[in-house]
Parts: sequence; structure tokens; C-alpha cells
Amino acid sequence: MYSVKLRKAKPSDFDPLVELFTNARVRKYLGGVLRREDAELRAENYIVSKRDTDFVVEVEGDFCGLITLSSHIEEPGTEVSFQFLPNAYGKGIANESLTKVKSLISDRIVAETQLAIISSRKLLNRLGFIEVKQVSRHTEQQVIAVLEK
Repeated sequence: MYSVKLRKAKPSDFDPLVELFTNARVRKYLGGVLRREDAELRAENYIVSKRDTDFVVEVEGDFCGLITLSSHIEEPGTEVSFQFLPNAYGKGIANESLTKVKSLISDRIVAETQLAIISSRKLLNRLGFIEVKQVSRHTEQQVIAVLEK
């Protein structure tokens, strides 16, 4: 079990955020790798953001990923989006991180992922999410899962 910390992005996260946004494994189902300039701009936006709905995932002092809360495009509730660097895969870090995030949200939680991302779908299922429907978005089949609170 890892000691997962959720926190705001800080300047030292710039390079790991850029890596997250330009990593082919991470971005495979997220619209593809961002151009370096776009990744740097996005990283800077997270670092200067005043939003209390963006969380860097840190384990033992190391950046592992990013979790963002927002409104879903069509479902009521709070949408949780997540992406992790490959060195965090298969270690339970996503499970522990999302469990912490779940405790911060008092209303219905929504997650949308591509039908093809079996690992994310299994993770959401383990966390108690129920797949409620499939939609076609960005030319791909998506699964919408919800967790009623």
C-alpha cells in the first residue's frame, strides 16, 4: 500500500505534467499526444490554477498523475477524470487516489471512459461505479459510469 497524497500543482510539477500530456501510453485514449507547446501551456495552467478541483497525485514525494473534477457534458453530478504516468500502473495508486477523491464529493459521481480501456472500467467497477450507458463521442464508443452517493 502506498501513501497517496492529493495536492495542488506546484512549479516543480511542470516537467512531470508535460510528460503526462506528451506520453504516448497515457494519451492513447485521450485524443493523442499533445504538441510540446500545448503540453507546456496546459501544465502552466494547472500550476497557476486557483481551482480546488484539480489534484496532483503524489506518492512518496513523486508526481504520479492528475485528477480533475468538473461537470459532465450530459449527466448530473460531478465528473471525475484521471490520468496517471505509466510507472503508477498496476500498483493500486489510482484506486487509492480515487478512493480519496470519492470522499471529497457529496453528490453523484460520473466517470466517462472509452469502451476499449478495460483497466479503467475495472477500476471504476471496483470503486462501486455502475456503467449506465454507452455513447459515441470523438468517433469512439464511451462508457458512462456513475456512483450514487
